[in-house]
Amino acid sequence: MMGKRLINFFVDYSNRDISQIAYKFIRKKDDPVYDTKLVLSFQEGADILQPNEFIEIRSRIAKDDWSNFNQSNDISFIISEDYTYNKEVNAYIGDRVVK
Repeated sequence: MMGKRLINFFVDYSNRDISQIAYKFIRKKDDPVYDTKLVLSFQEGADILQPNEFIEIRSRIAKDDWSNFNQSNDISFIISEDYTYNKEVNAYIGDRVVK
């Protein structure tokens, strides 16, 4: 849970122009699954991914006071040093889920 802290998002690396990446945190009250989620999107006019292309975004999320998150209840958190499939993370084109 995030509590009342502000959250910061940092892009450390992307194979695309990071100025085209937009983000927002959406907070939900009284949701049994999550209280905050990160939504990444692309600015109008961003490069279009062609079939079999990908975008890589290496990022970090931190509370404004740098205190630790409670990851014990984070359904999307996976400890891995390699690329790992995560069924809790979705990608959308418009309203359609793509994986």
